[in-house]
Amino acid sequence: MIKTIPAAPAGSRLRFLDSLRLLALLGVLLYHFNLLPGGYLGVDVFFVLSGFLLARSFCLTYQAKGTVALGDFLKRRCKRLFLPLLLAVLASLPAALLISKDFTAKIGRQVSAGLGFVENIYEIRTGGNYADAAMPRLYVHLWYIAVEVQLLLLLALCAALLAWVLRQGAGRADVNPRGFRQGLGLLSAIGAIASFAAFFYTVRTNPENVSAAYYGTFTHAYPFYLGVWFAASGGLPDLQGSYPKIYKFQRGMGIALTLSALTGFGVLCAAVDFSDPSFAWGGAAAAVLALVFLQGTRCLQIGFPALREPRAVSFAAALSYPIYLAHWPLWIVFSRLWGNTLGALSAVFVSILFAIWADWVTGNGLTVQKESHHIAKQVLSGLLTLACATGAVAVFLRAPQQTELNENMMAEYISQDLAAMETLSANATKLNAAPVKLRTDKGTLFNGLSADMLALLVPAEIRSGQPMKVDASILGGVTIIGDSVTMGGKEHLLKTIDNLDADTVGMRKPSEGLKVLTDKQNAGTLREYVVIALGTNGETNWQENIDNIIKTLKPGHRLIFVTPFDKRADADWWSSKICAYYRTLPEKYSFVTCADWAAAISSQVDLLMEDGIHIAYREKAIQIYTNAIVGAINEASKKPAKGS
Repeated sequence: MIKTIPAAPAGSRLRFLDSLRLLALLGVLLYHFNLLPGGYLGVDVFFVLSGFLLARSFCLTYQAKGTVALGDFLKRRCKRLFLPLLLAVLASLPAALLISKDFTAKIGRQVSAGLGFVENIYEIRTGGNYADAAMPRLYVHLWYIAVEVQLLLLLALCAALLAWVLRQGAGRADVNPRGFRQGLGLLSAIGAIASFAAFFYTVRTNPENVSAAYYGTFTHAYPFYLGVWFAASGGLPDLQGSYPKIYKFQRGMGIALTLSALTGFGVLCAAVDFSDPSFAWGGAAAAVLALVFLQGTRCLQIGFPALREPRAVSFAAALSYPIYLAHWPLWIVFSRLWGNTLGALSAVFVSILFAIWADWVTGNGLTVQKESHHIAKQVLSGLLTLACATGAVAVFLRAPQQTELNENMMAEYISQDLAAMETLSANATKLNAAPVKLRTDKGTLFNGLSADMLALLVPAEIRSGQPMKVDASILGGVTIIGDSVTMGGKEHLLKTIDNLDADTVGMRKPSEGLKVLTDKQNAGTLREYVVIALGTNGETNWQENIDNIIKTLKPGHRLIFVTPFDKRADADWWSSKICAYYRTLPEKYSFVTCADWAAAISSQVDLLMEDGIHIAYREKAIQIYTNAIVGAINEASKKPAKGS
């Protein structure tokens, strides 16, 4: 039997949306627990739901009152969003006392950004990487809350302005709900298209830093705008006269749409990965599936007027927001103490307890119904709040300004700069005193420099005349080109390996290593044994750059690749792929050797720093790392150098 859309009271509750909210939360939790590669797409579903429900609320309020009641809206949002957020920060901070102080470095900035709803901006400004779980911040997950709050404020202002314009046009007399919905729908459609275009363009033009687009308020607004558009353009079964009734609602259609959306979302979460090129389309696909589900719920509400979701689903959905707020910092703590599986289960359990406590404090009445229980609830809540506040103060008092790794890297940078200055000073004493003049298209520059000094300081491509001759003989010894992992063991490597030139920089990628190798080779400073200790920091064209390192290396050198290691990495991570590729190279090239650091440390990960990657200040890990490289050098000495 075909049914049409009936009118419903303005305050009526939409059914079946709690199931979608719980599904999105489950996806996010599983992603954070390293159990579902595409679970992060649940955030896009959250955005669609938020945009839909907020726009629906504005449309209903305008239809009933001729205004959007902006003041009341902001007051309700503040109570619903800010108070649980404050409680989540207060409750989770004391748990950080159980793990390394590194996780609380600059904790004041983290907390301020989270409570100020600007965490996404903080992550962009500090170069945060959404997929980097090496040393996660306790409150990085609040980027989503920040974006949502920024978008809902913008939507509220646009809705209020639109309502004011319509009132002016109607002479402050008539309410025009259809014009309000049409205006809101048009604005949201334009916003969705522009936002996705900006997101896709940013990801395509800067694939090495997609997190900036992911965290961006405008670039990640398109799922939210799609939800607004759906609510304003026919997505309201309880509004009469919004648009011609073009849908024929049947029970079968509702079941088919909702099941298709749920199945599609599950497949999407299993297939899409944040580091995969399909990432750019994953969020859009998840948002469209959310719209399909919403359309299915419209059919279900008409086809099954008496059907309700289980109370357990509605209850859990009502607690989903505080659970989301608490689970991430708790998981960081518990996973460091008890491992991933037990840590995840503990984080979920404690997050549920926190959600119940937050309900007590906020007074929503979900968990305490009897009046006689209120006094006990208030006393217990007060004691818990006092205990959490005391623990939070203790965290702030012990929090360092920098992580141990950052301090080590800063010290190493200074050490490298001093060493470079000493080398430059030593070379300067040997320079030829014969002055030369450099002629360029802009005139004579660098007057008074000797030829040797000119060759040292000025690139050959901008020198006039014939390039200076350089001794083509290969220097003896070892050149290491590494990243922050090698930097942590550099001091010990210099003491262990004679005639070693160690060039290490944090966050270095294979492409940057290729440039360093090329520059040293052109300058004649590349030594006989070349050790490439890169791969922890991947890039989309990593294999091409590694192959170019092999191709660019001139005859007479021996090449050694050090396999990267990250205890969190699965087979799909760049570091895992690079590690596997390094192991295949000795079979292809006689002058290539593999220093298998990953194999050497994989059974002793507790020796590493908290992030499961770095070795700084970990003497045993540094010794194992050094032994892996020294062993590979000895093995390479028995092999032929690269031929011409």
